[in-house]
Amino acid sequence: MYVTELRWSLYVQSSPYLDMRKPPDDGSKLTGNARYEGYCVDLSQMLFEMLDMDYELRLVGDVRYGSKQPNGTWDGMVGELTNRVRRICMHELT
Repeated sequence: MYVTELRWSLYVQSSPYLDMRKPPDDGSKLTGNARYEGYCVDLSQMLFEMLDMDYELRLVGDVRYGSKQPNGTWDGMVGELTNRVRRICMHELT
């Protein structure tokens, strides 16, 4: 099975990897992927262009990278991946 559309990729806001882009001087509102800028945004754009896939950037809901909980589950980006809420994430992880 080939995936031709990825609806969400997942991020935590952190400069220089991901920042909210400043609104234009003309007062217009940025929407979709145009709201974001940074290294991960540029890399995502190049990757999905190479794969010829559509995608939508989303910030992780709880604004966490992920930590293991006492019950063995994960929260943050890692939790959204392991729970199959999201299909891909990109950020600085060490």
